[in-house]
Amino acid sequence: MAISRGLEGTRPARRPCAETLVVGAICLVDLVVTAVLLHLGLAEEANPIMGYFASYGIAAFCVAKLLFVIPPLLVAEWYRRWNDRLVRTMLRVVAFTYLVVWAGATLTLNAHLLGL
Repeated sequence: MAISRGLEGTRPARRPCAETLVVGAICLVDLVVTAVLLHLGLAEEANPIMGYFASYGIAAFCVAKLLFVIPPLLVAEWYRRWNDRLVRTMLRVVAFTYLVVWAGATLTLNAHLLGL
């Protein structure tokens, strides 16, 4: 007769760290803003890879963006079990770099609108 172990051997679910949520939020805001501007015809995607997907429509763009963002965040959360400090540090670097590159590209590509 088999004996049920219940939930003895399972680990409690871990919540994503704040850094994962911040990177996810930054990417989600970028996705929504870009999708809205593309839909309204007020912008073009500057990233050639994402521009390729945008040429197939907003839905393809959104799916591609999510597929480029969610799997790496899941891998980071998975690896955090073994090296929490490294993952948190790298996610902070990712968040900072994403914001700097996004702001720099936005200002550079729209300098004519700002009179620069």
